[in-house]
Amino acid sequence: SSLVDRKKMDSVQFSLLVVGLVCVLSVQTGFADLSCYECNSADQYEGKDCEDSTKLSKFVRNCTELGQKDGVEYKFCRKLAQQVEDHYRVVRQCAVTANQNQCVDRTGTKAIKITYCECDSNLCNSANSFSVNILLLTIVSALLALVCHS
Repeated sequence: SSLVDRKKMDSVQFSLLVVGLVCVLSVQTGFADLSCYECNSADQYEGKDCEDSTKLSKFVRNCTELGQKDGVEYKFCRKLAQQVEDHYRVVRQCAVTANQNQCVDRTGTKAIKITYCECDSNLCNSANSFSVNILLLTIVSALLALVCHS
């Protein structure tokens, strides 16, 4: 019986350690600089490189510094995907407000569709904005399921 109790205690301690690590890795401090990709895939701006995730590194902007110059506090990154009739455009930018860690689809008249995704971690407005958060959540869930059922 004490071996079973010890095994359960080790399992609980491991679960608490995993949850603690996830919290530490997920929480950003208020003092950290926020960097986002800033570009526009329209021909008159940065062009198709803004749509190519392998070429985004040249579009990294420190939103905290940019906000100090603009007199605002950027707390989020945003990625807009716009389809207006036959024209497709991607816009990546620093943002003041957001539907945090969500993607929203909007449809308008004359074949206008806009999808915008917003997030609050460095360079999260890349091609797959939320893949890291989802992957982290999946790994933690799997670990906790294994620990709790062993």
